[in-house]
Amino acid sequence: MSKTAKAERLLTLYHKLLNDEKIDKHEFLQENHIDARTFARDIAFIKCFLAEVMATSEVILDKEDGYYMTGYNKIKFPSSAIFGVMRILIASRAFSKDEIRSLLDILIRSTPVYGQYNLTQNVIDELTYYQPLEHVLKTSINKEETHTFLDKVWEIEQIIWKKQKLKINYTRANGVTVDLTVIPLSIMFSAFYFYVVCYVDNDNFNNGILKTSQFRIDRINNFSIDEKCANTEIYSPIYLSNIKNKLQYMQGGENITITFKFWGPSVEAIKDIFPDSKIIGQDGEKYIVEARVLNKSAKMWILSQAQYLEVLTPTEFREDIKKTIAKMLSNY
Repeated sequence: MSKTAKAERLLTLYHKLLNDEKIDKHEFLQENHIDARTFARDIAFIKCFLAEVMATSEVILDKEDGYYMTGYNKIKFPSSAIFGVMRILIASRAFSKDEIRSLLDILIRSTPVYGQYNLTQNVIDELTYYQPLEHVLKTSINKEETHTFLDKVWEIEQIIWKKQKLKINYTRANGVTVDLTVIPLSIMFSAFYFYVVCYVDNDNFNNGILKTSQFRIDRINNFSIDEKCANTEIYSPIYLSNIKNKLQYMQGGENITITFKFWGPSVEAIKDIFPDSKIIGQDGEKYIVEARVLNKSAKMWILSQAQYLEVLTPTEFREDIKKTIAKMLSNY
């Protein structure tokens, strides 16, 4: 047998072990046309190599499954975890077909080899009928655009790290284009879109409460870096977590405390919607809930609960909900 053939066999065996494959002795003998003594020498050679370069690793024989390597710090993720991430990415529809294929391929290759085939087969049909969002489709059609949408998201994230202001040219939902100077605080993904949560430069603290605006990144036509932000207090994790935990439907608003009655199917879900909430009483089968919320954000969620919720306080907020419902009713 040539030295080249032996080297290829050893590398193949080592590669399989590195990728969490279980080596069946008899199959390996047949595939490589070698005898048991040669296989034993190959295993002994790899064991000696591991003892010298990776003392924490060793090749172990499992009588049922075969030979496998242990102790090696492999960057591999469980197939089940990657499957969950893949499903979230596909459901988001936030990427072009080329981007989603590339992302899924990277994820699949980060799992143990023995599970990669099943993961690949699982997404073939999904990708065949995958339909990206309209703004993603328009971007992917523009072949002259070399700067991808994800590149834009990543650049803004780097500006956040540097604590710099951002000048943006932004198209609002009504089609009006405006120029703004903002302080980007965090990037979030919600209901199909990437948003950058910002502190608008000409806003002020209101009684110590940070008021923010949210901008869809796909509607930012262009941007440039402005001066460094002098007020680093606004990057406090307390502020950021306070904002993120209260944002629903990417609607901001002012911090207020509300109370409401709820008799919908799942009162437990309220804690997921409003982390700063608690049940303070009960009226028959109706729960009385108190929550610290952003008023615009809370309003959108409350209106989605149909007849299963009644706002109690504050009076101004209750009246605002009543007026909105009356306007909705006038449409029918």
